[in-house]
Amino acid sequence: MGKKASPKFTLTINKREINFNVGLGFLGEYQENYGDIQDTLEKIETNPFYHVPRLMYASALYESRGNLDFDERDLIEMIDADGSIHNKGYVKFIELFIEFLNKDVPKEDEDTKEAKKK
Repeated sequence: MGKKASPKFTLTINKREINFNVGLGFLGEYQENYGDIQDTLEKIETNPFYHVPRLMYASALYESRGNLDFDERDLIEMIDADGSIHNKGYVKFIELFIEFLNKDVPKEDEDTKEAKKK
């Protein structure tokens, strides 16, 4: 069995380490403040340039308990200064966020095998 996805991780963006948290507490708070997380995931497909940094900022803000020394626009500028959408931290955030959301979701093949056994 592979390594379990952690809801907490640190990424480097523009030579700065930023802590993120995408666990249940963050997801609940995000939903209260920004709207349905499922809607955001759909919007990421059409406009990742707006919604991914917003999600990143909300995640970092949650992890810092509201004590960040930068705002959402500053984060966007840090990402832009460090490779923009090709920034490793930006890309890794998306990967880790999706991995965490899917960590306990069975693969379709496993569901199909279980259904056939019954």
